[in-house]
Amino acid sequence: LPMSTKRKAPPSAGQAAKKAAPAVPAEVLVPDIYLPETRERVKKELEAAAPYKHLRIPTLCHDSAVRGIHHELVHNLTANLKESDLFKVYQTCDLANLGRNGVMEELAAQMPGLIALRNELYSD
Repeated sequence: LPMSTKRKAPPSAGQAAKKAAPAVPAEVLVPDIYLPETRERVKKELEAAAPYKHLRIPTLCHDSAVRGIHHELVHNLTANLKESDLFKVYQTCDLANLGRNGVMEELAAQMPGLIALRNELYSD
């Protein structure tokens, strides 16, 4: 048979499980980052950073949250290639306003982990 007429085998149980969206925990960021001693340590590291101010936070998010958010992005967003003579970039919709003031509420409902991450990053 020619390649184009072959049927694909049905996905195995393992493959089906891989495609299921991982659960995103209620808190996306690890709670340790809110502790006063963590803030002091990070502040000192930033002040001592050289040759330029930089910071490395080894564990910012729960691993399961990052995997869930990645799955949401890959399976729900589309990106359009924009190019100029200087660069090429893939552009998505405005994620900062996603689900706010009636902006793309259906898409926001499909990405609760991303919305939770955005809300935690931009909260007090």
